[in-house]
Amino acid sequence: MMTDSDALSMASKINKLADKISTPGAELSMHMPDLLTNRQFMKSISEVWSSETKVMKIKDAIGMVSADCIRLCPPGYPFLFFGEKIVPSMLNLVDPEREIEVMIE
Repeated sequence: MMTDSDALSMASKINKLADKISTPGAELSMHMPDLLTNRQFMKSISEVWSSETKVMKIKDAIGMVSADCIRLCPPGYPFLFFGEKIVPSMLNLVDPEREIEVMIE
């Protein structure tokens, strides 16, 4: 499990990298500590893969369990992973209209 210290260290490294480049994903660094330390994994990957799923807009999936994995580059670290609860702060990083696969519970 990642500690607050680990998350802040990673965010610091991401900020340094973002200072060197100018890309649409650079704003990711300011949201990373919250997303890395407050993750809520609700289901295991095997539970996700064996469940029924549906596709919907991420803005409509708040509170649901992801059956998808989303990475932004840089840095390419998944900020949403299989079995993780979808939280409102994730909308700061992706288009709210983006479609995502979620578990049907």
